[in-house]
Amino acid sequence: MLAIQDLQVYYGKVHAVKGVSLTVQEGEVVSLLGSNGAGKSSILKTICGLTKAVGGSISFRGKPITNTKPYRLVKEGIGYVPEGRKIYPLLTVKENLLTGAYHRNDRAGISADLEQVYEYFPILQTKRDVLAGNLSGGQQQMLAVGRALLTRPNFLILDEPSMGLAPSVVAQIFAIIKTLRDQGMTILLVEQNAYHALTLANRAYVLETGKIALEGNAEDLKNNHQVREIYLGM
Repeated sequence: MLAIQDLQVYYGKVHAVKGVSLTVQEGEVVSLLGSNGAGKSSILKTICGLTKAVGGSISFRGKPITNTKPYRLVKEGIGYVPEGRKIYPLLTVKENLLTGAYHRNDRAGISADLEQVYEYFPILQTKRDVLAGNLSGGQQQMLAVGRALLTRPNFLILDEPSMGLAPSVVAQIFAIIKTLRDQGMTILLVEQNAYHALTLANRAYVLETGKIALEGNAEDLKNNHQVREIYLGM
């Protein structure tokens, strides 16, 4: 579904992504692991058109999408949950969710998807008329996930969905990601909690200073000595 070949990304003179190649097949969950500054978020932002690639290529379902405008990628079926949530604090919860459906005209479908998000995250229905800026961090993360689902994606990109959240909220977020996986959603996941990421994923890539250092089956990587020592604390 997604294919990246020799991706090159710079921030000024900083070479953030150095020739990364990876694939995500339809129905897979693929995780990107690595320390801060390894290039994980840069890859996601480049896929989504928020950061410009200066070399290499990205294709989605066989179609070149390198440096395509973000709004066009939403229409192609790519949903994105950014690091830091990026919700609209002065809009209500419901208004935030509906911004995800800005490109859609199917009222019945939007209504059904909204109810599905409320089923996933009941607290969002309870607080649907509350300004999003008044939500807790965990509730804002639920809102960010829900907003992405309102785009009706067939490919979902999640950047650090558990960052800064209480363990009980992390468990709820990952339960929903698991549900989406089990329903056949294709997912590319960057996650600081390597154990959760590898438990959910089919395959994973480990990045170090902008390059892929390891790749393989998630279960194999979970048992890899280097991964266990550095990322799993074992």
